[in-house]
Amino acid sequence: MIDDKYIQEHTLFECFEAFKGAQGNNKDERLEYVTKEFKSLAKKLLYGGHLLCDKYEITIQVVEFYYHEEETIDVQDRILDPIVYHRNGRYPGEPVPPFPIMSTHAHPSGYDITFEDHPKGKYRASALIRAYTVKDRDIDKYIRWNPKDNGNGENESSDDPLYDDRSQNLYYFLNGFQVNGNGHQIEWKDYKDFNPEDIYQGHRKNVFMVDEKKFLEDKKSEFKVDKNSNLVLDEKEWAFSKKENREIKHSRSETKHSNSFSMKETYYLVTSE
Repeated sequence: MIDDKYIQEHTLFECFEAFKGAQGNNKDERLEYVTKEFKSLAKKLLYGGHLLCDKYEITIQVVEFYYHEEETIDVQDRILDPIVYHRNGRYPGEPVPPFPIMSTHAHPSGYDITFEDHPKGKYRASALIRAYTVKDRDIDKYIRWNPKDNGNGENESSDDPLYDDRSQNLYYFLNGFQVNGNGHQIEWKDYKDFNPEDIYQGHRKNVFMVDEKKFLEDKKSEFKVDKNSNLVLDEKEWAFSKKENREIKHSRSETKHSNSFSMKETYYLVTSE
């Protein structure tokens, strides 16, 4: 099992390679198992290294995990996570070929680092970079790009970390790859020594429960609603956040029936329903 000791002794690639999906005798056991592994993997992603692309050093501050089991998996009660982008029924082709381990996957919600079942594709697994900081190594400062409606933008810079929860903005930094593979490369730099820190755990942003029976019948993602016709928050606590530096409050909005991040003076993740 991937635990805190394992992530200290292995690279991130080796940790993802060791991931073999949910294990257990029933769905509850399997959910508990995979959630424990996600928590240790989150500590590796949050404290055990950073991404590097050209001059941009990207450190993950909040990470969300996504895990969906396809029809080919040999279990009675599949763990379903239909919000996953890269899965059968949502991408062209059937079956959808799995990404190699530690592929980057750009989609409308931002950037994933994937660790799907390869080469069989029995499950889809990925870590979404929900919040992050970017450091420009050329000027040795943290930066944050603020795009404007007119297509232009404005750059902020600071000696102190500038947090960004706009996952889609990673497009500005993780980009510029040549077709023949000689251009920019996205690298993960493992830290040689790190101690897994305690982290906050909560619900993922804007993820709601799907009617699993209907999904199994016709593969359509229909959201569950409560007696007041509000969307029901997904129960899986697969979002993980660093505690230090700055607060990102992750909570249920009473008006919009969704999760939202809001910046405060310290940094942590809380949940409420």
